[in-house]
Amino acid sequence: MPFEHLAKAGFRQATRYLGRRGGKVIKNLTWEDAVKGLQHQTRETINSGKFHKGGFLDASEVKVMEDTFAKNTEEGLEFLEELEDAVLNDNNHNFQGHLFKNSREANADIQTAAIENSRGMKIDPDPDPDDLTPFGGWPLKKSGEKLVPEIDDNLSRSLLAANDQKDLVKSLRTPLYTGIAEHHIQITPEELVSSGLFDTMVKRQGLLEEQAIVTREYKAQKDALKGQKLPEGDRSFSQAKKNFKTNNRLLNDLASANIFTTTKDVFGINRPKLKKLLPIFGEGKKEWHHTQFFNSQGGKAFLNKVAQDPMVAANLFLKLRELEIQTSGTIKNLTLGDQVPHNEFHKMLRQKGFEAWYDPKKKMLRGGEADIGELLEAIAESVGKGETSINEMFDILEVFSERMAPWLDKQTKEQVGQRFENIPGFEEATESYAKDTDVKLGRVKKPKKSKAPQQVLPSKPPGSPGQGQPNAPNIKRLQELDNQLGDMMEGVKSK
Repeated sequence: MPFEHLAKAGFRQATRYLGRRGGKVIKNLTWEDAVKGLQHQTRETINSGKFHKGGFLDASEVKVMEDTFAKNTEEGLEFLEELEDAVLNDNNHNFQGHLFKNSREANADIQTAAIENSRGMKIDPDPDPDDLTPFGGWPLKKSGEKLVPEIDDNLSRSLLAANDQKDLVKSLRTPLYTGIAEHHIQITPEELVSSGLFDTMVKRQGLLEEQAIVTREYKAQKDALKGQKLPEGDRSFSQAKKNFKTNNRLLNDLASANIFTTTKDVFGINRPKLKKLLPIFGEGKKEWHHTQFFNSQGGKAFLNKVAQDPMVAANLFLKLRELEIQTSGTIKNLTLGDQVPHNEFHKMLRQKGFEAWYDPKKKMLRGGEADIGELLEAIAESVGKGETSINEMFDILEVFSERMAPWLDKQTKEQVGQRFENIPGFEEATESYAKDTDVKLGRVKKPKKSKAPQQVLPSKPPGSPGQGQPNAPNIKRLQELDNQLGDMMEGVKSK
């Protein structure tokens, strides 16, 4: 707790809050007593989940703090000091880092207990044949809940701490970066800083931090309304769910928007207006489909702790560009299709193990052992534990590019529809559109809008059908994934 806060709180209250006398923790200090010693605004945050600039504090997070206090009073008091600093000073970094660490430990404890309690139990003794993949039965993952990831602020802190370009380069040369094999490095810290691309990374960092806060706020609203009995006609909960889903998608697409490409992100475009300009977008019940990297896969690829390292992210983006793998909601990565074939297409992907999915019966995530997002996230987790090499993240993209991307392109065109870039009139219709984040990141230039009314552009419907945390995969097996995916492709073709 900063000294000036101690002065404001008064020595007596500060001593009570800190729970220390003569530098030692008071014996038998309770959680309730420690909370009572906090400033009123901080107590309100704990007791009611009141908003502060760092976000909402939900009940599960308070439980993590309380459990930490019960195990280690000294650490629990530090937790409260950091929370007070976040609430009163808007200094959220220490608190959020502490919360993230302890939440992971708590989840690990819960999983360990669940595994121990389930020993000898048989789950799904007679699985549905459709639930089997060439890898075996689909595993159940720990939760279907979408969590908003913490954005690593190392880049922001490096910028603030640096005196010159030499300092910046030094801070970017992290152990993760130095672990990347030479043949996977397409940009060095020196090149990132001297080229001015470091500024783009800083802007990207700021946008991610802002979007994560907004997304977390909407999640807190949704969670607060869940299970409440609302008046008839009250759509607060459905609107909160929609707001969270929309902003979570925006966060995923923003994280995976390739800063080394200039293809427009059009996922958030004004769709009613687009339907007027291109009637094909309004024919029947249309859906927009991410073609190669799905929305959630892009988030898993770039929002894990490893890929948030600036030099890892930059070189992953360049690897994706080299392999011509499309990410985010860009013209090259979006396909227009009708709802029914689109849904059936995803069902097929799940049956083959190429996409993880939420099982409402078991309230768990299933499968996806060949889901590129799940693989990248699992590799990142193993890299963080020191169990595998950072190069696995680059190697798996090469496998995906060779085996999976061409197959996805073919199946999507046949079963869903055409990519936006191939829809006649689409590029002309969106000529005057540019997403704000794209402009800020320098991916596209802000267009000069014409005052002349835009004409309706005729577009022929493409003549194709359809138009008109997991249980980590075994990292040792990644070396064999190339052959396995090849066998899966052959199996799919033969059917």
